[in-house]
Parts: sequence; structure tokens; C-alpha cells
Amino acid sequence: MFSITLPCVDRATAQRPGIPAALHADHRRRTVLVIDDDREVLEAVQILLLNWGHVVVPASTLEQAVEAAANPMHKIDLILSDYRLAENVTGADAICAVFARIGRSIPAVIITGDTAPERIREASESGFRLLHKPLDPQELKALLNDPA
Repeated sequence: MFSITLPCVDRATAQRPGIPAALHADHRRRTVLVIDDDREVLEAVQILLLNWGHVVVPASTLEQAVEAAANPMHKIDLILSDYRLAENVTGADAICAVFARIGRSIPAVIITGDTAPERIREASESGFRLLHKPLDPQELKALLNDPA
């Protein structure tokens, strides 16, 4: 299950005309590789990030993620990956495969909806930052502003 809660704001006072809210002040436009094998979750995160002014590179599998990250048109700033992907692949596996293909590491975050202690421990031991579903939009925004 995946949900996002957003505050209601008056657009007229929330941003300057013609400039996406995500790009005001200290906000920086990011290119985010989002890896999730659940099509609806992938689309929801993509829509949210696009609405915030970011570039999204979606991938459903490890192979798609590696191919997308290797594309010279994409300079990935951040990876957001679901922990459990299809075919017993983990988000950590996908992130490490991307790192190996592009020859460098970049900020990466594992997202999980798992509540089983052993799964949370596995995800935590991956060495990547861990966020829990449902995602808190403010926490996600803060992460995008400072992914390191």
C-alpha cells in the first residue's frame, strides 16, 4: 500500500508566477531514478516529483534501472528504490548494479512498506538510508533538498 498526504495551499500565495514551487529559494531541480515494480506506486511517485519540478527516470526492474542510469541523457542525482522488487531482487541490489554500471556512487534511498523486523533489519543493513511507506511528503522534500 502506498499513500501520500499533501497540505492544501493557495497557489496564488504559494509561489511566484511561472516558477514551480519546488524551485523556489534553496530548492534545486533533481534528476531522480525511481525504481519500483508496482506500476501504481511508480506512477504516483513520478507524478509527485514531476509536480515538484524534478526530472524523473522511472524503472520497474534492475535491468531497466541500469539501462536508464547509463543513458548519457540522464545525469542521476538521487535514486529512490523500493526494497522488495520482483524475482527476489532487492533495492540494494538494484542500487549497487547502477553504481557498478555508471562507475560512481550517488545518494540512494531504500523505501519499504515491510513491517517484518527481519525485512527492516535487512534493508537497514544495506547501508542505504531507509524511508518507510507511507512516505511523508515533508521528509521526501527534505531529502530532495539535501540527498547526501
